[in-house]
Amino acid sequence: MEQPVRRLAICALVVGVWTIPGVMYTLETAYSWSLSDTPGPLWHAAIYQIPSWWVWAVATYPIMAAVRAYPFARAGHRWARALPVHAGICFVVVCGYATAKALLAPWTPTGAQGELFANVVHQLGQWWPANVLTYCAVVGALTAITHARTAHQRELHAARLTAELSRSQLEALRAQIHPHFVFNALHTVAAIVRARDPDKAVGVLVSLADILRDTFRGDPDREVALREELAWIARYLAIQQARFDPQVEVVWRIGEGTLDALVPQMVLQPLVENAFHHGMARRGSAGRVELRAERVDAVLTLSVCDDGPAPDLEPSGSRARESSQTGLASARARLALLYADAAQLSLSRDAGATVATVTLPFHVESVRA
Repeated sequence: MEQPVRRLAICALVVGVWTIPGVMYTLETAYSWSLSDTPGPLWHAAIYQIPSWWVWAVATYPIMAAVRAYPFARAGHRWARALPVHAGICFVVVCGYATAKALLAPWTPTGAQGELFANVVHQLGQWWPANVLTYCAVVGALTAITHARTAHQRELHAARLTAELSRSQLEALRAQIHPHFVFNALHTVAAIVRARDPDKAVGVLVSLADILRDTFRGDPDREVALREELAWIARYLAIQQARFDPQVEVVWRIGEGTLDALVPQMVLQPLVENAFHHGMARRGSAGRVELRAERVDAVLTLSVCDDGPAPDLEPSGSRARESSQTGLASARARLALLYADAAQLSLSRDAGATVATVTLPFHVESVRA
């Protein structure tokens, strides 16, 4: 019900807009008649002028469709395509306007003179300059409205992206410092204390405190140098190794010239968490987690590889799988919001190992004078 009412309101608005020049020409025509030898009443002038301008009201929608389908733009030589189309529509509208004038001529003081076709040709010759200028003005106004609407839609899209960014940041924090990770770290400390190794327990607590402090400090989606990200991951791995030691071997393969690259803060955390949840936690023997960073031209590739079971072996609906899916989905959302299509996160199996790979543009912080 709302849609027909809205369409009716828009149609009424269009007719109302085109009635305005009709009223103005009505007053001008009535004044002109009053100065002539054959004056006519005002309402005759209104009947002669206003309906002819309603031709433009009818033509507004076809012109709007033509502006959308054939815009005047420099890209792709669209001017050459658009000009003939708009010239044809303009000719049809001008002929319609001249025909309306010829049909309404009996309401003028002198009445219709000669045949209808001759009157149409006469009106066409009299009104085509004004009508062509009117068509250009309509196309310009509709183009401006289209650009304004497009800009508004982009603003709305940007606002939605901002909202999604806020949600993804929150999800990222929840995935990065999952309560189970904190609980497991505290249980690890308790086990170490029982084993009478206080120095190791203090080291785990210090690493946990550093992780919590860094996570909730500053903008969670800011970019940091890879060396800072790896230092954060080293503290995270220290806790995980204390929990799984001596089962887990951590190998670092950091390519030359990659440490200064800027990456999203904590981008590696969900990848490492995924490796421990789906890999090391389900192994009965010693395992291996390998972190790689390499640069190929303008692309930085970060990888976390573990030789544990495939991720799809995790039971559906388990907390570990839900945590992993949330963390990886959050990481993908952050990459998309920061780099659009220039960054990707993928999971694959290679020679019995699970490889989580992030590719993103290689860039470093600009040097400030």
